[in-house]
Amino acid sequence: MDIILLSEVDIPETAKLYLELIHFLKETTHDPYYQFDQPPLIDNMISYLTDDYKNPQTRIYIVKDDNAIVGIAVGRIIPCQPPFKEKRIGLLAEAYIQPAYRGKGLMKKMEAMLLEFFKQNNVSYVELMVLSSNELGKKTWTALGYQTFREYMRKKL
Repeated sequence: MDIILLSEVDIPETAKLYLELIHFLKETTHDPYYQFDQPPLIDNMISYLTDDYKNPQTRIYIVKDDNAIVGIAVGRIIPCQPPFKEKRIGLLAEAYIQPAYRGKGLMKKMEAMLLEFFKQNNVSYVELMVLSSNELGKKTWTALGYQTFREYMRKKL
């Protein structure tokens, strides 16, 4: 298994992993955001991933086992809102490892690679969002040292 930067030729296969992540969130969290009448289209995921790939403020690492893409972690440098002393933060935007590959330290390695990218770009803080019903996500990020500092709330109209 190798952890590498996403290459343009790997975008279509990685987009399939994005769809797997969406279905994982739908099935495990039952969150209304991930309920859909029609499944997301692969072309939409390819477009989304291509935009990130072209963005110099974004790093995408993938895990490859032979030619299969089994994991992904996306980090973005974004403005800090509102503009406090910190002008930019690192956002650990999306991350997913297929079930058969979990518990092998792959997420920890990808996270470390993203932290290095953020440090090289003079970012002092890394944030991420995890659904409150995503127990696996909360457990993973807590184990990697992340702490809750803000809570989002929503109301359906």
